[in-house]
Amino acid sequence: MSTNTQGLQEVAFFEWFTANSGKINPGTLGLKIFPDTGRGAYALRDIRETEVLFEIPREMVLSTRTSDLPRLLGEKDWADVGPGWAGLILCMMYEESKGPTSKWAGYFATLPTTFSTLMFWSPEELKELQGSTIIEKIGREEAEADYYNRVIPVIQRRADLFEPSLLPTMFSLERYHINGSRILSRSFEVQPDIPGKNEDWESAAGPSHEIEVASDGGSEEGQQDNVDHVGMTPFADLLNARYGCENAHLCYDNALQMIATEDIPAGSQIWNTYGEPPNSDLLRRYGHVDFVPTPEGYLGNPMDVVEIRADLIVDVVKAPESAERVEFFLDNGGEDSFEIFYQDTFGVPESDSRDVGVPKPRDEMLGFINLLLLPIDLFHKAKTKSKLPKPTADVACLRVLLQVLVRRIAQYSTSIEEDEEILKQIENSQNLTNAVIVRLGEKRILQQTLLNLKDEIASLEERANRKNRRDPAEDSNRRSKRVRPRFLMNRQNSGRTSFASQAAWSALDVQEGESSDSEPEVTPPVEAAPLPETTKSSTIRKVAVEPPARAPSKKRAKKATSKTQLKPIPAADDEQQQSQPETFAIDDLAAHVIPSPGANGTANQSVVSKPADTSSSGTPSRPPPSPKRAASPRARSPLRPISTTTPFAPNLPEDLPHTGSPGLGPRKRKASEDLKSGLLAKDPKVDREGDDSTNGITTAVTSDGEKVGVVELALKEAAIDPASDPEKKKKMQSVVVRTVWTFIMIGGFLSCLAAGPVYMIILVLGIQTQVYREVTTLFGLTSKSKDAPVVKERKQRDPWSKTLNWYFFAITNYFLYGETMIHYFKHVVHADVRFLPFATNHRLISFMLYIFGFVGFVASLKKPFLRQQFGLFGWVHMSLLIVVFSSHFIIDNILEGMIWFWVPASLVICNDCFAYIWGMSIGKTPLISLSPKKTVEGFVGAFFSTVLFSVLWSTMFMPFPYMTCPATELGINVFTAVQCEPISTFVWRSSTLPGPVQAFFSPFFTVPAIPWAPFHLHALVMATFASLVAPFGGFFASGFKRAFDLKDFGHSIPGHGGLTDRMDCQFIMGMFAYVYYSSIVRTHEVTPTSVMQTIRSSLTMEEQVVLFGKFRDYLVGIGLEGVVMGAVQ
Repeated sequence: MSTNTQGLQEVAFFEWFTANSGKINPGTLGLKIFPDTGRGAYALRDIRETEVLFEIPREMVLSTRTSDLPRLLGEKDWADVGPGWAGLILCMMYEESKGPTSKWAGYFATLPTTFSTLMFWSPEELKELQGSTIIEKIGREEAEADYYNRVIPVIQRRADLFEPSLLPTMFSLERYHINGSRILSRSFEVQPDIPGKNEDWESAAGPSHEIEVASDGGSEEGQQDNVDHVGMTPFADLLNARYGCENAHLCYDNALQMIATEDIPAGSQIWNTYGEPPNSDLLRRYGHVDFVPTPEGYLGNPMDVVEIRADLIVDVVKAPESAERVEFFLDNGGEDSFEIFYQDTFGVPESDSRDVGVPKPRDEMLGFINLLLLPIDLFHKAKTKSKLPKPTADVACLRVLLQVLVRRIAQYSTSIEEDEEILKQIENSQNLTNAVIVRLGEKRILQQTLLNLKDEIASLEERANRKNRRDPAEDSNRRSKRVRPRFLMNRQNSGRTSFASQAAWSALDVQEGESSDSEPEVTPPVEAAPLPETTKSSTIRKVAVEPPARAPSKKRAKKATSKTQLKPIPAADDEQQQSQPETFAIDDLAAHVIPSPGANGTANQSVVSKPADTSSSGTPSRPPPSPKRAASPRARSPLRPISTTTPFAPNLPEDLPHTGSPGLGPRKRKASEDLKSGLLAKDPKVDREGDDSTNGITTAVTSDGEKVGVVELALKEAAIDPASDPEKKKKMQSVVVRTVWTFIMIGGFLSCLAAGPVYMIILVLGIQTQVYREVTTLFGLTSKSKDAPVVKERKQRDPWSKTLNWYFFAITNYFLYGETMIHYFKHVVHADVRFLPFATNHRLISFMLYIFGFVGFVASLKKPFLRQQFGLFGWVHMSLLIVVFSSHFIIDNILEGMIWFWVPASLVICNDCFAYIWGMSIGKTPLISLSPKKTVEGFVGAFFSTVLFSVLWSTMFMPFPYMTCPATELGINVFTAVQCEPISTFVWRSSTLPGPVQAFFSPFFTVPAIPWAPFHLHALVMATFASLVAPFGGFFASGFKRAFDLKDFGHSIPGHGGLTDRMDCQFIMGMFAYVYYSSIVRTHEVTPTSVMQTIRSSLTMEEQVVLFGKFRDYLVGIGLEGVVMGAVQ
């Protein structure tokens, strides 16, 4: 396109944009073609931070909500199009077919019509991505199925809307793919227009909302994609994005505004953000890759990631009951694939904004491997408790992972050195260049992970060897140090010259059957040389920026089943292959990934022989030659250099999982049966040598000739004395600390109980304050990683949020406990003239104080942080409702009589203890997944035990007036002679059994009368609630902690966590006790004292005099004139 045409097109777009109510900050930005990124926006002058660049009205966004097509089609035809992206693509095709009459005609003129994304690659080009899982995410077949099955029938049926003559052009399959690619690369997620709501927009193509073109599948939770919130946003999509260069962001209130997030010098390009995806996703969505300097000295993308499918791990372990283990793993939040990130592999410091509650990739993978390695009995025990194994990095687990990495890296058809040479020779094939860059980045991650893993295993075995050689007498003076897993961390010593003894690598060669007699000699690896500064196409972006910390870990998008077959790698020499057994060199992988020259310039290898699998002719069989890696140099591509060394050809089993085999398929969590069958798919033609029928795990041979499982061998070699195991010591210390603090809490509680109501109220207020602090602190964990910088900045610029939180807390306490004081201590409050105005107008004063805080909150609102501020406002009020109101009811129970507080609180503690005892004794059936340790047997046993305990416990405390009398004086304690007239609830009665019952027992013994009090019945009701309902307060707290991946709410009580962990059931029990007492038990008696208190608090002095005169006339009228005269005298 010529410069003049380009300029005219930009002028036309600006005119269309402003004519449709769009606003552009005058003299701020312009559009031009950049050499490396194409059309983009640049600053015409210096732009200040927070300055608005342009504003887009909501009605300008093209989506299924703003297009007329859904309304014109009608409900039935629109439903036939179905959910997902087909509807949005059809809306775009319809609007574009209208030509100049379309509302978005000026916008369509700026949209691209050609793409270099994977959707438009040829099969030959896609083969260059062999080994990368990105091929599984293209979704071309699914998109075409949607087009023919859902879109075309509606188009042909509604000729009144879709011009039949335009079917070969505007409504063709090619146009369908073009518009789908436009959505994939340029759309934004549009939230509904909710008044007062303000938050950042996110690219719909970014990690937070990944678009799969025309996919009719749901998300991982089995729900359909909701595209109603996704729209094409004019002008905003003209801004380019680049790794680490963001200086503007799209926000919205009533309209969308592009706001500068930092100062932008004149002439600089304005960069938006679409997330920081790896090169594989960049190539799939946008058709380009990022090529920036890395700390390791080569060019690449620091956000690269490698996926390892779960079925590959299952095939390596071959554990018994694999289907059940996989189903259990998925049901407990596991994923069907795992990711290894560049930052974790090369030791780049992780971002502080990592998603809270999202497990690290290492932990996810190790946890799954440990689950597969569990013996059957331990697996059934874990399944009963609904608890996954801990991600412990022991030798057995790491050896399995080592095999997985070897198989994973073997899925690529070229080595790192070959890819580097290919990049040097490519001249006019941009797609090939991008494919090589993608697979090169993934292989470098696998290479470094493999080397880190070797170091980790070596460290563990070296530690085990030192332990075995140590004098037992020295054990008491030594402390074992737990080695931190480092297989995904930075190698501290890249020049390490030894990995481990030969026995350490037996798991690496479990498919080969026997180990070598020689010790491997390993030399320091040679670092890969950085790529030269060759000229690349405009889609490879080279920028000299410091790579920031990794963005939050998020699972990639839904997968489609791969259609590409993995081609095995043949040996270099057929004759040599037929004359000797197949071998697998331990360090052959290092020679393939990083050259490791020995003394004579060749790689030193320790070879392990494997018995050859002979065919009927007696010669060893091997995979057929692959067209991509043919042994003959003439069969090679002219772009791929001839390797001077023997190609890397690990001798792996023929049943190696590859993308063409039945596998996981699309990630749909609900299709568990298909998933299990895919994970456990086996080739019946393959003879799996070394399988142990006793445990289903590949075996190895020890130096004594004993055939044992790999897991048993690893555990023997890495054995740790239980007496010196630091993990067990830590648990024992935790038990001691927990026990000590349990007695401290019991002692402190009983001391406050004996000291009197004042100290109990102070205790409850202190607990309430700490629990409120713990709960409100959790709000900082609700922000997603993408919002963490915004939250941090909000804390710096909005110092009033925390102050207002505690202000609302104080005002709520003032209102609630003022009500309590006025109700329970009328005789004190109304006797003092100074307190009387506050008591009379207490609710008005409380309301005005709250309004003052509300106005302060509204005044503190700032536009960039509205979502976080309103979220915190709601969070605080939820905390006030759950914590402060519950504490207020508990204090009211104390003032009604200490027994109404003491007995309900004791019943909750008793029920918890009995549930633990019964659960440990006979518990087998899980009760609820939120609390895996709770069992049905423990729940039922605790109910009956608590009910029986309530009768005995209430009987014990009813005789003491200190426990049963209301607190009319705050200065009393257990040693004070408290006297009150007992209410009928605590008056003992006696009842006899019915006549037939007495007649039945009379021949054996005399049935006495049964003494009881109504409080016994009330205690039974409270025991029932404490057993059947109050535990759900604990389950609620458990779910709350699981939502944030927390073990405890805090650390205020050593060994117990936070106070919230101990009070979760008490709050709901205290609320029930107060509501039950005030509704069922309390008697509302009218006494002369209560009448006088009402008169004093409700009437003025003049009104009281009038009332006295009328009351005197009443007494005279009924003949009590003498009483009146006596009272006057």
